[in-house]
Amino acid sequence: MRTGASYQGLWIFPVCLVAPEFDKSAGEFRTLEEGLRAGTLRVSETGDMGRVLVGNRNGARAVMLEGETLVGGAQNRMINAGAALAPGAETELPSSCVELHRWDCRTGEKDSIPDDKKYFQRSDIVFGSLKRLKLTGSLHSLHSDRRPAVDQQKVWKHIAGQFGVSGAATRTLDLHDLYEFWDAPLRIFSSRFTVARNQVGLISFLDRHTWFADLFLNNDLLFKNFRKLVRAYSFDALIRLEKEYRAPAGAPCLEDARGILKTLRTARLHPCETGPRGSAGNFFFSTARFAGSALLDAGLLVHMTACSL
Repeated sequence: MRTGASYQGLWIFPVCLVAPEFDKSAGEFRTLEEGLRAGTLRVSETGDMGRVLVGNRNGARAVMLEGETLVGGAQNRMINAGAALAPGAETELPSSCVELHRWDCRTGEKDSIPDDKKYFQRSDIVFGSLKRLKLTGSLHSLHSDRRPAVDQQKVWKHIAGQFGVSGAATRTLDLHDLYEFWDAPLRIFSSRFTVARNQVGLISFLDRHTWFADLFLNNDLLFKNFRKLVRAYSFDALIRLEKEYRAPAGAPCLEDARGILKTLRTARLHPCETGPRGSAGNFFFSTARFAGSALLDAGLLVHMTACSL
């Protein structure tokens, strides 16, 4: 852990390797955003709101993170469990809708998905409070039916609530409209935080008791996702400012961040299969105080995310 930075109710502490030689497989994975932009990763509708089909046409392995969003298709989605895909592989991933008033499929028809609505074009990532709702919902569903599913009505209600606080105008109540509405202040937040040398993760606080953690396989993956994560957690800080939320006394410190890394080891694991059989391991984990998920590939931790409850 290294000394962090803060701005307007958001504290971020970098998690770094002790030496660069410990960095693993730099550049081995292509991100969802890179694949969609290059056309080497195809994400398409299945006709089911709760599933999307992902195909990797790249020469490198691709990684989709838990909590990433998909823009396009018949409606915008968030991914409920991450996966790592080998070149040429494809798989279905569990998803939830993050756009309340759009569903462009033709219900009851043989070819229900219009040609111009079959594929997703770009990606983003959910803000922290929605990630918390999603993780707790996934853990609950794993206990009941052994697959990560989230209560769709709760997701819609939570997103609609953020529109109520922010006053953002929207036609379809799409999560991404919130980011667009607050683009200018989110850019200011993001400019206050930079990637540290050998950084592979971050611990983000809204106060000493409300935190989010993200760890990556290497500096390359952290760097590619850093700005999206900072913007997502900045959104939560902005919502608090808008609500004039009074946080508990005392600012988060380096020892608080170190304590979180230590307590993550105490969690109970809940296995979950995503991706082609044998391609990756996905685990959800929890205690009474936090919940999270971890994506493994060939025995290596590709991404871990967690948050306080």
